[in-house]
Amino acid sequence: MSWRAALPVAAASADEGRPPMATAPFDGDQARAYQEAWARHLGLEVEVTDSMGMKFRLIPPGEFTMGSLADEAGRRQWEGPRHRVQISRPFYLSTFLVTQEEYEEVQGANPSFFRDQRRPQGDVTWDTTIIVEVVRSWEGERRPVECVSWKDAVSWCRRLSASKGPTYRLPTEAEWEYACRAGCADRWSCGDALRLAEYAWFEESASRTTHPVGEKSPNAWGLYDMHGNVREWCLDWFDSRYAAQSPTIDPRGTPSGLARVLRGGAWNADAAACRSAARHYHAPTYRDFATGFRVAFVPPERPEPS
Repeated sequence: MSWRAALPVAAASADEGRPPMATAPFDGDQARAYQEAWARHLGLEVEVTDSMGMKFRLIPPGEFTMGSLADEAGRRQWEGPRHRVQISRPFYLSTFLVTQEEYEEVQGANPSFFRDQRRPQGDVTWDTTIIVEVVRSWEGERRPVECVSWKDAVSWCRRLSASKGPTYRLPTEAEWEYACRAGCADRWSCGDALRLAEYAWFEESASRTTHPVGEKSPNAWGLYDMHGNVREWCLDWFDSRYAAQSPTIDPRGTPSGLARVLRGGAWNADAAACRSAARHYHAPTYRDFATGFRVAFVPPERPEPS
């Protein structure tokens, strides 16, 4: 299927040679077509793996309606008013939440509450190697890291950037919601609360614990655990009134504040708290066992916004 056939007809009038922006709402086929078209245009891959083995999905530039409807069940007043937002630059977002293994490789420590201690300690010898491989899937290594503050997450990004190449950072709140929705204007990217358990570890499905990343279905962009497992730190300062005055292009939050934004659901959250528009906030030093992060970077040929 060609990307032009899958995209809305009106959008095909973009500048010659340049794919149209991903203008929501759009369905899963169109989401994938946008990704493929922009990857070809930029000479990039839809999914890349960095030198540490982390996978990232290309999120094409686009436009969507940010925030929740006034009558949306579970809505809080700081989720609106709804407004159109344009993400003008393509970026890569990690396919999975940052895992305990990845966090420890960079920081040298694992602060997580949910981790098993059954992996053999010390040097792995011939008689323990098989055991190690068998338990990797249910051990803490592939679970998302948690008990990390916003400052911890930013420090991890900086240390990884210094050693691995791309400039890793937390996604902005607008980038996060755009990526989470993946073209869907409903409360969840899967469109229906009855299907949420297929996509998210949350109160009704998680059995009061985190789970290894990537075990549920991905959204249309190919991103896992956006609606559950652990909440995710975003780059922005929290401001309950920011949506009313937000720039329409690449909003990055207020220049200062007391709390940072958290997005996404968690293993201990109900379905309403897992909505695409649900906003949470905590002090940058706050830590708990339902809070982690994923990271973004802009392709090298596309400079970071100033």
